[in-house]
Amino acid sequence: MSRPTIARIEAGGAESVSLGTIQRVLNAANWDLSLSRGVRPREDRSEFDMDSYLDSLHGSAR
Repeated sequence: MSRPTIARIEAGGAESVSLGTIQRVLNAANWDLSLSRGVRPREDRSEFDMDSYLDSLHGSAR
């Protein structure tokens, strides 16, 4: 991972950060990542909204 990437994350300038990047940063700092809740479906069983999903990923840029 490059120093500019780390600096951007530290400064809050990264719009999104992958889980792999988070794991590498935490490993370098000798921290562990624990997702205690695991992965499970939401209680709300409403249909998947593709537009909302894409907006969450790309914002108004799409």
